[in-house]
Amino acid sequence: RCRLNSSAVPPSSSSMSPLFRRLPAGYVMGKHEIPAGRRFVIAACLLLLAAGGGGALHAAPEPIRHFAGIRSLSRDFAAMALPVEIEGVIVWSAPGSFIVHDGNCGIYVTFWEAAAAGLWQHEIPPYSVRSPGTSVKIKGVTNPGGFAPVVLPSAIDYLGSAPMPPARRLPIDRLLSGAEDGQYIEQEGVVQGMGRFGMPNGQVSFVLKMMIEGHPCIIQALPEWEKFVDARIRVRGVVTPMANLRAQHSGMKIGVSSEADIEVLRPPPADPFSAPR
Repeated sequence: RCRLNSSAVPPSSSSMSPLFRRLPAGYVMGKHEIPAGRRFVIAACLLLLAAGGGGALHAAPEPIRHFAGIRSLSRDFAAMALPVEIEGVIVWSAPGSFIVHDGNCGIYVTFWEAAAAGLWQHEIPPYSVRSPGTSVKIKGVTNPGGFAPVVLPSAIDYLGSAPMPPARRLPIDRLLSGAEDGQYIEQEGVVQGMGRFGMPNGQVSFVLKMMIEGHPCIIQALPEWEKFVDARIRVRGVVTPMANLRAQHSGMKIGVSSEADIEVLRPPPADPFSAPR
């Protein structure tokens, strides 16, 4: 048995190693038994320090390369800016962000937050080079995002065109839960109207209001898509949650890339008052 007494441990607690500050002065293992697992950890740390290997404790973590691994992070872990290196296909793109998909799940990638954090130090690439169907390789870090973990990019390689992943049909309860954030989906419903919203930059944003199995959903739209009102459509796009300031799911929206993502299953009735609701 080994003994640590006042001659082995410095008397000043401010000058003591954090490892030894956990032990009482004059500690004797025979009187205050430590569990075997903790003794092993203490011994391993002492060996590392004695061998000059303390720097290994601060080695950079390996990048996360799997989309599912990023999506499974808690908000606390995602906030640690863990390094990522991922490759996939862009399935949706907006002025300052896009969603990339690996065939199983999607991850939101945002330039604005990356630039604010000092990670993205270039001009935001135009839509033409990161349109849906573009294969990309991304280096960056994790971030908790507004609802689910996202990636803040530091470098992006554009690898050319690639096929879009198959759109998934998901149960309505999964869509409403927000658990399928960033998934490329296909859904059907009746368009009930068009909404117009003023943007901070003075522009106007348009959305189609659709019912999916009795639940409301909005679809990002162009002004000329008002022709779809009262029609039953099949839409392909990326489902994203509308989150409040507490990161709680408060609604559902579908982002589409073009009018080609909307298929009319039943045109609007000639008499608008006979339209299904």
